[in-house]
Amino acid sequence: METVGQILRAAREKRGDTISEIAIHTKIGSRYLSALEEDRYEVFPSETHITGFIRSYAKYLEIDPDHLIGIYKRILLQEAPTPIEELTAPRKQHVNPAFLIAVFVGVLIVAIPVIFIVGHKKSPSQIIEDDSQSSRQKDAASPERSFAQGDFIPIVIAGDEKRMVFESVTPERVIVSYGGGRHTLTIGDTHTLDFNKDGNFDVRIHVKNVNEQRMLGSVTIGKQPIPEDAATTNQTAENAGAGKAILKSDEQVEIRLTISANGIATVNTLRDNNERSDFFLKKGDKITILAKDTVQLTASNPNNLLLNLNNVNLSVDTRNPAAGFIFKWRRNPADGLYYLEYEQLR
Repeated sequence: METVGQILRAAREKRGDTISEIAIHTKIGSRYLSALEEDRYEVFPSETHITGFIRSYAKYLEIDPDHLIGIYKRILLQEAPTPIEELTAPRKQHVNPAFLIAVFVGVLIVAIPVIFIVGHKKSPSQIIEDDSQSSRQKDAASPERSFAQGDFIPIVIAGDEKRMVFESVTPERVIVSYGGGRHTLTIGDTHTLDFNKDGNFDVRIHVKNVNEQRMLGSVTIGKQPIPEDAATTNQTAENAGAGKAILKSDEQVEIRLTISANGIATVNTLRDNNERSDFFLKKGDKITILAKDTVQLTASNPNNLLLNLNNVNLSVDTRNPAAGFIFKWRRNPADGLYYLEYEQLR
């Protein structure tokens, strides 16, 4: 029977992908991907890390993840030095109850320390799945990612977009630059950066480690206020009918906005005028926003986004580094029907 590592390696080589390329797309460190292909499971922090990484790697290679996890568990059971089969083998004749009690107590003595150790293993870091739901940021650290020298993240502050660049990535330190300033980050620490000095963090970076000249850690983009024009367009669209009608109905249905990224972008949304969400998206990420009445959206690199509103694809065409959008139900008194309108703010 082929091992998990043999199946993964064969599928990757058939696709012509490299470990480094897959590490970028799956957000899994190269050393962990190599360990999976070599069936070296001792390098992983916990059992949950192993199955989680197998699942993510298998999905990327379009292999059934449950099948691979099943193979891994079967091999693990075969290699486990346990007397379970001997203890559970049927006995033909009379068995001394005292002997059974002794065996039971012996199993407990062995099992309790094992359960204690396994129960205290570290929980896994968040793993990005296909729909990238873990890209959502609500003042919490984003999923673990890797960044190499030259990688950048677009930061939009008061409508002005600049790049935060990973200028240097070494085992000793990580240096990022933004707007002419340079910031030195130390390994193992969490750093909060306030570029515009307004008292609120713009970026929070946790530098977990540096492997193979790539920083492993998380980056959280601070929440930025939605521009006033986006916040006040609500009334304009309703009164003037400025939005383009996407859907007509005799009743309001749930607004379902799906955002797919074909490049790097940051997205800020306001749902029903009271619930904020912030996202940092990379190519291949997809998120879905649900609302009852209204969705207001601002984005950097808007041309890197594909929008789908209630199963209708919308075009994004702007040369600006940042753009705003509004999606809203409006009732037309003339016919009594509801219109789901979309407007791209200029």
